[in-house]
Amino acid sequence: DEGAEGATRNRCAQGRGGSMVKAYLRYEPHTAFGVIAAPGCNAVVHPDGTVFTGALESVVRWHVRRGAATQTLRAPTGAEVSVVALDPGGTVLAAGYVDGRVRLWDLASGEERVVLSGHRRAVTSLAFDSTGLALASGSADTDAVVWDVVAEVG
Repeated sequence: DEGAEGATRNRCAQGRGGSMVKAYLRYEPHTAFGVIAAPGCNAVVHPDGTVFTGALESVVRWHVRRGAATQTLRAPTGAEVSVVALDPGGTVLAAGYVDGRVRLWDLASGEERVVLSGHRRAVTSLAFDSTGLALASGSADTDAVVWDVVAEVG
């Protein structure tokens, strides 16, 4: 009997010199909803009820009822995701990274649309305007940049 989830199972064995040694084998669930996550990243809710959050160097879209990842947006660099934001229409996701970059993702295709480079340190905040045509980003370098999403400049 392995017991309940998270329980510990004991096994005794004889060690050197005849002393008894107790080994603990820990029972772990195979998967756990939300285990892989960037510790300082926020989460945003899409209009369809799914949730986006940073998962180390990727952004993961979670189906909350099923507890399953339905989409993964993976940047080619190893920088950790620090903040995420959705445009008002729910079609574009902005992800800020600890390397100071902001990536815009097309959610329908899962493709990276553009990389915005304007910060020297981790991006700490992101917000779209009500039209989705401008994106404001703040950073640990104390700079704030307002990006024109269409022209891809800030």
